[in-house]
Amino acid sequence: MGNAPTGANSRTFYLPLVAMYGRWRKVLGDSLPCPTMFNCTWIAEGEGRGRFFLGASLGRYKQANASWTQTVKETRFSLINDAEMVSKGYTMIDCPASSKGIWFGNCAEVYPLLHMLKGNTNPDAVYGIAVHRKGVLHGHYEDGVSGWAWKAVRRLCANCEELVRMWGGLPANFDPFADVGGSHCTVDN
Repeated sequence: MGNAPTGANSRTFYLPLVAMYGRWRKVLGDSLPCPTMFNCTWIAEGEGRGRFFLGASLGRYKQANASWTQTVKETRFSLINDAEMVSKGYTMIDCPASSKGIWFGNCAEVYPLLHMLKGNTNPDAVYGIAVHRKGVLHGHYEDGVSGWAWKAVRRLCANCEELVRMWGGLPANFDPFADVGGSHCTVDN
């Protein structure tokens, strides 16, 4: 897909991109359950500036074959189950957000964090935005912070916060209004 345009930030490019990705997923996969969360993680400055990665959660796939769902969950976890994860005593189920029923590896941020943050020599420059599916279901995107997409922007769960910390990033870079700026735009789907 290429890099984001010069000057891109969460308001002018990344949130609209996530909203479009979620809407595209909803329209093309209408007979499938829509993921609960969508994410975009990007490098805001320095080496790799403008690179981004999109992700979606595994949530809402309970209608799928149970053995298939379990295999996908285990495979996603295996991608992040490194020496540091083991040294902290975490497992797929025994993790910071387990009390809320969220397992390591199931979040929309997992693949983007893995590809954009882990091993990055400038982890402070990695930002991200997560959007609940309610923010992508509408046919009209509103840029203002009172619009549907912005109301659906969510903070990182405890699992993803831990991944960001473990891989040297700043959890504050993933706050809902981190890297906000830019001009107003409106796009119809």
